[in-house]
Amino acid sequence: MSRKGFITVYFLSIFLFLTSLMSVLIQNEQNRTRVMINAERANVLVSEEAPVLAYVKCCLKNQNRIDETVTSGGITFRLSWSRDSLDAEMLSPDQELLRISFSEETGTVYDYEVFRNEKEAP
Repeated sequence: MSRKGFITVYFLSIFLFLTSLMSVLIQNEQNRTRVMINAERANVLVSEEAPVLAYVKCCLKNQNRIDETVTSGGITFRLSWSRDSLDAEMLSPDQELLRISFSEETGTVYDYEVFRNEKEAP
């Protein structure tokens, strides 16, 4: 009766288990890294949109609705007003379009949509 085959199968099963475990842990770390990169990029984009929204809120409060190109907070953008919405085209540092919905009576910003051409994170 040979035990040599049993020992080989035993160590092979341990090796396969450890290899599977390591691949799952590595994949988990890769996913966590992607999440952190995407969260950082989202924070940068929101911080670029904040000066535009603050300027628009100020314009609504002061009843100043003029189509113009403005630089505020290091962000250059072009405003195009309509009756109940506004297109704010950001020219720098990233190019994107904000479509802002507001109430003309109260001067309140309800919502905004962002249209951008993004490259996927690695």
